[in-house]
Amino acid sequence: MFVNRVNGKCQMKKTIGRQSDRRQQSHPKKPEDVRNDLRKRRTIVLVSIGITAILVISLVLWGINKSGESPSAAGQPVSVPQTAVTAPDFQMLVGRWVRMDTPYVIDIESVSQDGTLQAKYYNPNSINISVAKARDNNGTLEVFVELRDVNYPGSTYTLIYDQVRELLAGVYFQAVMQQKYNVAFRRLHAER
Repeated sequence: MFVNRVNGKCQMKKTIGRQSDRRQQSHPKKPEDVRNDLRKRRTIVLVSIGITAILVISLVLWGINKSGESPSAAGQPVSVPQTAVTAPDFQMLVGRWVRMDTPYVIDIESVSQDGTLQAKYYNPNSINISVAKARDNNGTLEVFVELRDVNYPGSTYTLIYDQVRELLAGVYFQAVMQQKYNVAFRRLHAER
């Protein structure tokens, strides 16, 4: 601080800020101080993440438990009334299915009770199928076909049966190029 006389009055001015600035310029932080600063910042970030996680978990639990049940009741399994849901009929898959963007065909000749498909694949020539299975996933028919042949080292179709539109739709994984494509097959009906 210093005193300045103006018109006979004493005025005091602060010089502390300037002095500390000069001190910092002439005395840079030590590596130990830098490490301590980094530790403090890291601690602040970790504490913030922890608090955020606790808040998120609390909100999720509150959302589950907002019906007023005790926390122990919220964690109990809830019995769902059983409704009459019939298992899909695998036989609905039997038939010739042509891919909508190309003339490739999956010909499903039969389906066993365990979901194993007797199927052939044409592109337009016959391509070997190593696995062909159907399964019921909560009332939805899913079809999986794996091709193992020249230029088909494990390419797969993962399809879902759409009964309303009479389609097999899903994803084709092209193993050589490691790419996935959305595809759909429509049933070919025999001409009368």
